[in-house]
Amino acid sequence: MMRIPLLLVYKILNYIIDTTYIPLKYKLTLGLICKQIFQKIRSNNKINKTTRWDTWTEDDDNLIESHRDSEHCIIKDIENLFLYFDITQKKIDIDFVDKRLERLGRDVQTLKVLEYNCPLNYHFYPNFIRHFPKLVTLELDLEGVGSYNYLYWIETETKVELPPIENLNIRVNEDILFVQWILTKIKMSIVTMVIHISGYLPNHLSEPLNIFIGEYQAPNLKSIDCPKQFPLDKLILNHQSHLTSFVINYPLWEPIDVIVNQKNMPCLEEIIIHTMSSKLLHKFVITSISQMPQLRKLRHTSFCSLANGDTLTVENQPLKYIQELEIQNPNLFNYLLSKNMIGNQLVLLKIDCLNSQSYELLNRYLSTTDKLSHLHFDCAKCSYIQSEILSRTISKMPSLIALNIRVGNQDNQIFNHLHLSETLDFISIRSYELLYPITIHPPFQLITSGPSLRQFLRNGIHYNEISQIITPKPTIFSKFLNFFTHK
Repeated sequence: MMRIPLLLVYKILNYIIDTTYIPLKYKLTLGLICKQIFQKIRSNNKINKTTRWDTWTEDDDNLIESHRDSEHCIIKDIENLFLYFDITQKKIDIDFVDKRLERLGRDVQTLKVLEYNCPLNYHFYPNFIRHFPKLVTLELDLEGVGSYNYLYWIETETKVELPPIENLNIRVNEDILFVQWILTKIKMSIVTMVIHISGYLPNHLSEPLNIFIGEYQAPNLKSIDCPKQFPLDKLILNHQSHLTSFVINYPLWEPIDVIVNQKNMPCLEEIIIHTMSSKLLHKFVITSISQMPQLRKLRHTSFCSLANGDTLTVENQPLKYIQELEIQNPNLFNYLLSKNMIGNQLVLLKIDCLNSQSYELLNRYLSTTDKLSHLHFDCAKCSYIQSEILSRTISKMPSLIALNIRVGNQDNQIFNHLHLSETLDFISIRSYELLYPITIHPPFQLITSGPSLRQFLRNGIHYNEISQIITPKPTIFSKFLNFFTHK
């Protein structure tokens, strides 16, 4: 009988765990193979350890704790916790938090809290957050709550110490005092800042905010996504030497081409543009993006149309350094491809809302690239002939690993030749109101099926398949030896 070295088994196991599109259920079932693999999976911090509570009761808490106390529990540490509070629940105060979260929160690294008109105690959030000493990522959605809920404790709980939170994602209505309070508390540890303000800010709130942000300096801040109410130019200037990414939410922001350049921002790797006038965008591509070889990711989600007379200099391919490109404007995508502005360094391409001209240009680009490994595109408006041609082209791509497609209800030929690909490993298909069955020829097999989602994996996943490896029948001596060896 051939024995596989344990090191090789662990290497295969790590590959499976690291592959994001393999279902968590399958990863967990690998723990049934033997005791060593069970321990290996349980100690791997890449296994997604998530608990979601839509309601928060004492019974839920006791059930989770009894499960974690079992020696057969493969998920010992709850690292990701999602809590949802709404007006239908009983009032939750700090006494409940002290009694129930002290043990549960000790290993939590990611905490997401969604609140909607829940009558929480005024002291709830400062005391609540401090029960998670290892907290790294905090996401709070408080848009459904009036600012009056926080005014009291902001003034009285200033001495509360928070854990060293690195990633902050917060949505508020007009609770500027809360935003300023938490940004001040985590100033020395914050790395990623995502803030959304949905309410209107009158002058008596916006002016103090501008002063606060203009003077705010966090030594480790690397990523910024802030609303238009924030003076983003000042925030970038205060952190430009170590910023790696930022988001533009401004339709017109003239200082951008002056601030963003290789000299001022040597660490910048990603820019996300949610909205920007076409004229300013073109100027930005030429003056900034094309001159920054360290910039690897560009996302453009604006639907602004190209103005008449807007042109870009084609010299040296302005996007030649970009490795990950996401565009939701078909006109812009068509223009970039028609002028040969996208280089051959792309490893990820994501495009939505394409038109008939886009598919011809896309097919031409896919025929020439040799590094693209992840492709996302909308095939809903693709014609019968165009989808057939694209299917053949994709099947011949030398580096494509994962394919994500959105399709419509028409008879689409995009799936005809995908099985011929030698590199493609995963296919995800999304559609609204899918009215016809989707099948892909072997070796691809269906692993996920839903009303609007189909996912296929090369060779599939077989939870209950009988092993084809022939092993000798265990003897009494071998059982005895195995017991003491793996005890």
